[in-house]
Amino acid sequence: MSVRAAASAYGISKSSVGRILVIECGREYSQTRMVDNLATLVVMGTDVLIENFHELSPATQAVVVGIAADKLAKFSGAGAGPSHLTQVNVSNGLTPEQFTDLMRNITGNAPGSTINVEPTPSDL
Repeated sequence: MSVRAAASAYGISKSSVGRILVIECGREYSQTRMVDNLATLVVMGTDVLIENFHELSPATQAVVVGIAADKLAKFSGAGAGPSHLTQVNVSNGLTPEQFTDLMRNITGNAPGSTINVEPTPSDL
């Protein structure tokens, strides 16, 4: 019986049911059950994505495949997934110095650094 179903059956809040569960069964049981429920949700969600993959837009398909590839690599021991993400929004008006800093950041020559490119009045 789920926490929600137990709360409804006994006419008490979900928080009360959760607290009773922790008191009676221990926090480890509660956490184990939560992990099991999340694993079930992931499997169900994955099944739905696989069944409806052809209905997704190409952009969404690319995102789904990228995330799935990262997770597969992590769980298969092939790697811990991507080390970082870089999002670049380029607009007109970058100075040569800003562009050089941007390229240095993207290529990894400036690990951990972030550049802030402010728009110039002509960009507005």
